[in-house]
Amino acid sequence: DFTPAILNMGARSTNLIIFSPQTVWIRTIPLGGDSFTMEIQKELKLGFPESEELKISHAKLTATLKNEEGVQHPDRIPAIIETPTKRLLAELTRSVGFFSSQMSGKHIGKIFLTGGASKIDGMDQYLSQKLSIAVEYLQPMKFEGTEIQSSVDGFVENHQLSEVLGLGSRILGI
Repeated sequence: DFTPAILNMGARSTNLIIFSPQTVWIRTIPLGGDSFTMEIQKELKLGFPESEELKISHAKLTATLKNEEGVQHPDRIPAIIETPTKRLLAELTRSVGFFSSQMSGKHIGKIFLTGGASKIDGMDQYLSQKLSIAVEYLQPMKFEGTEIQSSVDGFVENHQLSEVLGLGSRILGI
């Protein structure tokens, strides 16, 4: 039984949206891309813009996070984002378990990842391994039968339209 979910990682929060035949289950986690940036800002005593740039250019997740002492930034960035990553993982694990217990043992078959914060290098593989659920990036412009791909290619990134297209598809029954 394939139960899909969307994990939309925004700047200030992350939304887990699970679709089952009877219902749509939504959990908002008050942790997003800014949490990673603020952790870098706090640890390196930098301004928000400099911290955001370091996150974008040097944040990388691996299956085993390791906080090494004495390493200079920007090489410290993967270790610095360990704290918000573990908090996010704990919330997701709790949410997935709660969903499964509330829905008579239904399990999530795949998580579609979207949102600006999802672009942290390795986020998909990290979550897939830690949650033991297939995780792939949602690419709404690549859906079979969409005719808008050529008109928006290069204009916006896929993750910026995923919510709008998802809601529209649901309303239209696509």
